[in-house]
Amino acid sequence: MQCVPFTGFRVGTRAHSTAECPQSSCLSSAPSTHGDSDSAHHQCRDSTDCHQNGHCVVAATSGYVCECLPGYRGDGVRQCMTADQCNPVDHSSCHQNAECVYGETERAYVCKCIRGFTGDGVRCVPHARPQTCREEPRLCHANAQCVYKHDENTFVCICKPGSVGDGYHKCETQEASRCSNCSSHAHCSQTPSGGWQCRCNAGYHGNGHVCAAMTSCLDDRSICDSHAECVPGEGGHYVCNCHYGYQGNGRTCIPDFQSKDDTLLISRGMAIFHRGVNPETPGKQVPSFFLT
Repeated sequence: MQCVPFTGFRVGTRAHSTAECPQSSCLSSAPSTHGDSDSAHHQCRDSTDCHQNGHCVVAATSGYVCECLPGYRGDGVRQCMTADQCNPVDHSSCHQNAECVYGETERAYVCKCIRGFTGDGVRCVPHARPQTCREEPRLCHANAQCVYKHDENTFVCICKPGSVGDGYHKCETQEASRCSNCSSHAHCSQTPSGGWQCRCNAGYHGNGHVCAAMTSCLDDRSICDSHAECVPGEGGHYVCNCHYGYQGNGRTCIPDFQSKDDTLLISRGMAIFHRGVNPETPGKQVPSFFLT
């Protein structure tokens, strides 16, 4: 048999896994197992005659034929599917309780179990009867209880009195439910005006919806304003506190021009604090140079 190179191949190089071209003749190392018996329908002159996932190769007895690329299967002309795809016409590759459908996610034909069954499509088993909280009490939230609902004829989780939620994943106090989307490091608290808002827990800072771990000024005093001191705060955390005569969050302090007549000076150890008579006025540490 004369070996004639085709596009992309040279004499003396491997033409295909089932044939090789040593100089002037083609020697078939194994019969081709690709395609069907009617090879006349799969003959080609070059790869443009084949499926987009196929190519034109030398066959043992049929000249050039279309064959699917490695990783694909099919006749090489009309169809070349990936190895894990199924044939929408022939469902035999799927489980008896599955069907071959086009999956939007996979962007390919795949086996999927029919309704009432679950699995990967190659193996499908009947859906197990869903458990209720009667069989598995841990399905309920810690602040919920398992009760029987006559209208649904089943047991369900319901939040305990004083809490609201779905009973399974969420049961929060009615006060906390007044706030929405609080950070996991925040709590819901009432404002002086009677409203509710998310506030970051001690050791965190932010707007209550996003709370980041607060760097302690005890470890890094540079986070305090030049007009602030690092002092003990709530929960044992050290916080920045603006000097007497300044106001702010301690990280940023600006001059405070309000009158200080209604104030007290309180000694705490080696520190002196300025405390307003008004309970809503926060205390501030007085630096030593104000006392000399």
